[in-house]
Amino acid sequence: MAPTSFQRRKSFKFVLKRSQLYIIGIVILLAIAYFAVSGIIYGNGTSSISATQSFSLAPNGSMLFTLPGNPRTYSLFLKSSSDVGATFYISAVPILANPISVVTLNTLGSSNLSSGAGSVADMHMDLLSSSEAKASFEITPILTSLGLKVSGNVYLMNPVVPGESSSSSASSGATTVPTTTIVQSGPTTTIQSQSANNPTVMALVNNTSLGKLMLNYKALYIKDQACTSSGYSSAYRQAIGSAPGGPNSFANVSKFTPTNVNITTSKVSGSTYNITYSIAAPSAQAAGMAIILQMNSSSAVVLSQKFIGPYQGLNYTVLESQFNYQNGLTGDCGAYIPYIPGR
Repeated sequence: MAPTSFQRRKSFKFVLKRSQLYIIGIVILLAIAYFAVSGIIYGNGTSSISATQSFSLAPNGSMLFTLPGNPRTYSLFLKSSSDVGATFYISAVPILANPISVVTLNTLGSSNLSSGAGSVADMHMDLLSSSEAKASFEITPILTSLGLKVSGNVYLMNPVVPGESSSSSASSGATTVPTTTIVQSGPTTTIQSQSANNPTVMALVNNTSLGKLMLNYKALYIKDQACTSSGYSSAYRQAIGSAPGGPNSFANVSKFTPTNVNITTSKVSGSTYNITYSIAAPSAQAAGMAIILQMNSSSAVVLSQKFIGPYQGLNYTVLESQFNYQNGLTGDCGAYIPYIPGR
């Protein structure tokens, strides 16, 4: 294994003051001493990374991991690997509903990254070796309180712009979210709205591009509830070229695959309505309100569309590409296969 001393880590791709370097050195040394025996792997295949930890992946392989003090689960995917370097994708789970950080490292290169695609780093990654068969690397947690910035060689797919949402035009008033109740029914979490649907408004919204797309998603998710373990393995081989396993197993992926899209309407005022698209999924992490579309029923004009919850950071173009990809796979398991732009 490559050395994990602080001297080696002085090759980070950023500029720091001497006092900051001293603090980082102390933090890393204390973290290694305190958490040396705590890098456990849970039964669900998720690595709990509390200190510097080494991993190896084959191209198109992936792993799930968590970081100290952060309740979210993240996925790391090895897009490609060669003798000179490797490209990795990192995203919060569920992958389909979150921005993806992309980093290409030369062998023995390193970068500071944000697991949640932010601007402040919470992890450091070293590429120890790479070949066409696999890439070996280390991940070290970084305290966000240090305020270290993400390295310049990291870029985002579908980045989230704080305070901004995709809109057809400017909204002419505050968005009102309909009252909802989360209901756990067996293994599936659904969202039940307390507002009644308006047939006239639904007829209008179902004729919009986004409305049609979400109806297609609804049909896809309902159809793919018939997915079986063997069917998933076949679809995964078709899409990825290898057998699924570990975090990509049918049991793990099933937790985050949507099973339905619930659509409700809520009157804001006058002729203005909110149409809310909510995702139903076995895991609460992947479920919840995903899109709030506001429409004027008199003019049939979409006033705004906001992507939230499991769809935070996405837009129509990405959702359409994702649907076309998943719907194009044979069988009843397309919704189980993650769409990663550029794959």
